[in-house]
Amino acid sequence: MPTIRRATLDDLPVLIRLRIALFRDMGALHDDEGLEPLTQSLADYFSADLRAERFLAWLSLDDSGEPIGCGGLVFVQKPPGPGNLSGREAYLMNMYTVPEWRGRGVATQMMSTILAFVRESGVTSVRLHATEQGRPIYERVGFRATGTEMVLKI
Repeated sequence: MPTIRRATLDDLPVLIRLRIALFRDMGALHDDEGLEPLTQSLADYFSADLRAERFLAWLSLDDSGEPIGCGGLVFVQKPPGPGNLSGREAYLMNMYTVPEWRGRGVATQMMSTILAFVRESGVTSVRLHATEQGRPIYERVGFRATGTEMVLKI
């Protein structure tokens, strides 16, 4: 089974590479036009937000240490509401598994790791936007569709 660990600033090139692969798989990036400014924007974001821990990331590594998947998390502060008196929510993003590792539990293992972290933080609600391919994985761990988002109440 792959190893999962928190990403660091040293992982910046991997996080960028995997996010671009995610965009390609989603059909949002068809060619290399615009790739350079996107790469720079991702580098700027990840370097600043990883450092400040506004964006938290995890990597899944195969036995040789090669990255085969990733997942990201941000905490969002919203106004308190009846079901969430703190107003604090988690937003799961940047979930990606390289094609040759899909269907082997990598995403499920990543979800378990990230959701354990969320539970420890005391946050009771996790949101995400799912691709059609990812939706069954999220449903298996308890997410339910609410319009364009999926939500897991912890």
